[in-house]
Amino acid sequence: MKKTTPNILIIGGGVAGMAAAIALADQDVVVYLVEKENTLGGQAIRWACMATDTCENCGACLTIEMADQVQKQKNLILHLDTMVETLEKKDQGYDILLKNKVSFFVEKIILATGFSPFNPVQTNSLHYDDYKNVITTAELNTLLKEETLSGYFNQKPDPKIAFIQCVGSRNREQGRDYCSQVCCKVSMRHANKINHLYPESDITLFYMDLQLIGKEVRPFFNKLSKNIELIQGVPAEILKDSKTNMLTIVAEDKETLSRISRAFDLIVLSVGMLPSQSLETTATMLNLKPNSWGFFNTDQAILSKDVVIAGSANGPKDILSSKQDGRIAAAKIIEDLGLNVKIKKNIAVFGEGVQVD
Repeated sequence: MKKTTPNILIIGGGVAGMAAAIALADQDVVVYLVEKENTLGGQAIRWACMATDTCENCGACLTIEMADQVQKQKNLILHLDTMVETLEKKDQGYDILLKNKVSFFVEKIILATGFSPFNPVQTNSLHYDDYKNVITTAELNTLLKEETLSGYFNQKPDPKIAFIQCVGSRNREQGRDYCSQVCCKVSMRHANKINHLYPESDITLFYMDLQLIGKEVRPFFNKLSKNIELIQGVPAEILKDSKTNMLTIVAEDKETLSRISRAFDLIVLSVGMLPSQSLETTATMLNLKPNSWGFFNTDQAILSKDVVIAGSANGPKDILSSKQDGRIAAAKIIEDLGLNVKIKKNIAVFGEGVQVD
């Protein structure tokens, strides 16, 4: 009997999708990787390097390296700038038709559609659309990558900058009463980077409660907290002083229980993670149903034995967690197909150092 080579579809070329593809590189399978953008890397490819005097293990360079590795992979067929148009379930798999009119059959699917950042225009009190110097963490990231942040400070060597956490997350009224997991770490890394670039900067971080999960996060936070001010409590509104053009935040002083006013040159909204805009359409084609938040990380979600969810489609994750989730998804596919696992040795390191991979 002639042996057939299984075909696998990965929907999404972000970190999780690339990690799954790389984990399948040495297997006797054909991998179809479909990405709606014209480049690999998803949201993470836009991430600026957070290194200061030392590497901060942000994962930015990791994404670029993975994209290069995937494009050299021999058992992979890459389809950029396209999406799945139709998907028909068969007894042993799925007939796939892409929008670029390419068709093929696959036995298994990995759904790794990533996430979309929350648009704070929905929160009127933050005046994101009204004030130029109210930006999101996603926009700050671009400014840092393009080295154009100084334009927001009017050449001041000691700019006053505020970060407001949990914008678009932990909001029951908006149906997003979940924590986006990575926002605290992102803002801390941004604050650390700005503090490195502008040593005289005055940075304040307003928060509900800080998520300090991860081996490397706590010592990083302990070091950073000596250089920035932390205020518990998320401001209700951002105002603008017409005379000075400074942005004003009114917050509560926890010790005196009085209201205090603070002025800033720049306010950064730490926006949460939403399901990818394409996830709902793709999930419907696959007869999957996410939970009320739009993810697949609770028992409310309806799944399929032939579809494995990976990365931020499974719930908010950072770059390193998404990479690991992609590997896990590939391992599940390998197990389900009964393939001969080609083991790559992993080494566990115990100690107080930072885990980088």
